[in-house]
Amino acid sequence: MSIFGTIPSVEASTSGSPDTGVIPHYGLYGEHDVRPFDFVHVERLRHRSERYDWTIDVHAHRGLAQLVLLTGGGIDLTVDGHPTAMQAPAVATIPSGAAHGLDVEPASTGWVVMLDEDQLITAELGRWLRWGVFDRPAVMPLADADADELASLCAAIDRELTSLDAAHDAMAQWLTLVLLTTLARRVRRDDEQTAPDGDRFREFRQLVEEHFAEHHPVAWYAERLHVSESSLNRLCQRASGRTAFEVVQDRLELEARRRLRYTAVPVGTLAVELGFDDQSYFARFFRRRTGSSPSAFRATRQR
Repeated sequence: MSIFGTIPSVEASTSGSPDTGVIPHYGLYGEHDVRPFDFVHVERLRHRSERYDWTIDVHAHRGLAQLVLLTGGGIDLTVDGHPTAMQAPAVATIPSGAAHGLDVEPASTGWVVMLDEDQLITAELGRWLRWGVFDRPAVMPLADADADELASLCAAIDRELTSLDAAHDAMAQWLTLVLLTTLARRVRRDDEQTAPDGDRFREFRQLVEEHFAEHHPVAWYAERLHVSESSLNRLCQRASGRTAFEVVQDRLELEARRRLRYTAVPVGTLAVELGFDDQSYFARFFRRRTGSSPSAFRATRQR
């Protein structure tokens, strides 16, 4: 599994472009962000890619999680500035708010699935699926049989969404749950093979995702996970090669990078939003982590 890193959901302007430092947000790429609560959308990969000459510029979807299933061809996928090459068969998971772009090889085949994150969290098994599938961007190679199974489910959802049958909405929701559960089992299987502490580490990362801007000490996280601070550090070292403190700091740095790159929020305001007492404290943190001041980092990324 190729992991980009945890990507937060960031409120940003719905207009603009990467050239202005403000990333555009869409419901569906190129369309206004209007959707019902139970929104699920499935379309063939070529449908939107071909329309835009097989290049989808960097953008984000506020409140929408996304799957990209590649059954043929290849995609150069960039998430939050980190590129990776997908070759079929493979699947990419893109959490809500992640800034991403795709360069698709012409004639590539597959499916794109998007669903409302609020709906996902409140669904049966929703939180397990949310943190099992969409806790971080990832690209996973698939066996041919796994890709065929996921593609069949995508096709079935697509048929239900275009059906006039009275039960089509319920069937689409049920099939979507089956699709995500199938994928979550695959993720869990991979995690069990590579990290025996995967579930507990995922719980820790979920807490970090929700509270990183509050600057809690590691002991605060350990208490909520009902483990000692030393046990939490050992768990993090086994799962990621980082201490618990470093995991939290990495997440805070990533959020700062994203907001500096993709929003026009003043540095002082951004510092407050990220829980720093003042702009100078934030600047010292950012320079220590990146070797650059926030203003210099933003200016470089906007050229």
